[in-house]
Amino acid sequence: MNIDKRFLILVPIAALLYTANIWDYSIYILDEAKNATCAHEMYDYSNYIVPYFNAELRTDKPPLHYYFMSLAYATFGANEFAARLFSGVFGLLTLIITYFATLRLLDKDSAFYSALVLAASLQIVVQFHLAVPDPYLIFFVSATLFSFLLYDQGHDKKWLWLFYTAIALAVLSKGPIAIALPGVIILAYLFFSGKLSWKNIFGILDLRGIALFLVIALPWYLAVHFQTDGAWTDGFFFKHNLQRFTNRMEGHGGSFYLPLIFILTGTLPFSVFAPQAFIHAWKTRENKLILLAFIAVVTFAIFFAISRTKLPSYTSPSLPFMAILLGHFFKKISQQETNVKRHLISFLVFGVIVLAFPLGIYFGLPYDKSLANLSYLGIYFIPMAAIGLVSLFYAFKGKMYKGFVIMGLSFMIGSFTFFYVAFPKVDELNPVTEGLKTFDHQDRIVAYKGFNPAYCFYIHKPILRVRFFKDIMAELKKGEEDTILLTYDKHWKELKEAFGEEAFELLHVKNNLFESKKSMVFRVKRAELK
Repeated sequence: MNIDKRFLILVPIAALLYTANIWDYSIYILDEAKNATCAHEMYDYSNYIVPYFNAELRTDKPPLHYYFMSLAYATFGANEFAARLFSGVFGLLTLIITYFATLRLLDKDSAFYSALVLAASLQIVVQFHLAVPDPYLIFFVSATLFSFLLYDQGHDKKWLWLFYTAIALAVLSKGPIAIALPGVIILAYLFFSGKLSWKNIFGILDLRGIALFLVIALPWYLAVHFQTDGAWTDGFFFKHNLQRFTNRMEGHGGSFYLPLIFILTGTLPFSVFAPQAFIHAWKTRENKLILLAFIAVVTFAIFFAISRTKLPSYTSPSLPFMAILLGHFFKKISQQETNVKRHLISFLVFGVIVLAFPLGIYFGLPYDKSLANLSYLGIYFIPMAAIGLVSLFYAFKGKMYKGFVIMGLSFMIGSFTFFYVAFPKVDELNPVTEGLKTFDHQDRIVAYKGFNPAYCFYIHKPILRVRFFKDIMAELKKGEEDTILLTYDKHWKELKEAFGEEAFELLHVKNNLFESKKSMVFRVKRAELK
């Protein structure tokens, strides 16, 4: 297999992009905080069956990402770097398998461009920075579908065993969605390729493969079911799967077209060519990888368009396949005489997008009072915009290859700028970083109703959470020393009215980033409580 030298250069760049500064900004985002803390509690108590967050059963996710985080904690300690390390590793593995599958089933240039899309797209880079299960799911869903296609092309049993191994690990990453969507994609692929028959279906449903899947995936699900008397099973399958599909949860809803928008923004800047790439893919669907990639993107877009809960991460397993469609299209227009006017709108849209970064940050941040003094950060994105405009110069001269590579380079520089310069400055303003400095972590700490879960990751011990007003007085009066109280401003109002303001010494108050509510830290003087 002839590996492209350009790819050998791209791999270390992608490794640097996917791990850029993962040690230097806090675990603050809600999902990161809960996942990283849950993994730490699993590691700390050597309980690798039942997931807990803040000493309470957590039914949101299966355990695979907790295991990898625990491994990193054991090696590097419970810190930001360790929590995020394997997300970057699986991001790089996704890029590598996408390249080699495309190289084997298409050609060298399509493979390179596909990898370039995965390395340069800002949202993909962000996704592989987060301490969440999605990077693992993206890799294993990609491995599942690539293994299936390689088996379909040659009926080599090793690909079938890899197919069942990958789908089992995908199920341990995110649950039944890892069976449902690949299953739909495979059936649609068989239908459109003229191979849908009981013989082919039963050929895939190999009993030894199913047994391998069950040996890998089933033991943990059974163990957690019995150890929690079915509570984890009920919470995960009914609340976090069925209810998320049928009901809008946690305010994450949106229009029917929102998942398609997630896919397109997920592969910026190159998705400005998405309409042409989709048309080209449909015309060249006789290639089985293009057909599979097209079906995968459409399936994820439609499935989550129907779902009532919508998040950008839900469609993220489709992004490697979107990258393949774009890469195949770029290969076509960079190897032939191309009339730039046919793609003028796409190039102009890219120009607007790349200019929007410095201008949008400089003029947009002042609208958020807590971030207004950071508007100067827009200046740091000027090199990204300038290089992006250089790519347009080459494109309009008909040098499409240089245009696409420099277009990717501009967003790579944007990613490095974001993670090394801009985001750390924003992160310094998050309320948890400052709030942690106001009390001793060994103090008795109580949270009333809602509180920022990032405190749990840094305090490294469970925080007693009181959910009901009738119980809060008793908890605040316990012990011989004053208590540290964590809450949000909307809950503080009822405490102040009930117990009097003089009993609460305000240590810290600040808006949560990009939210209207404020995180508050008090020292409660138990002797002065009414």
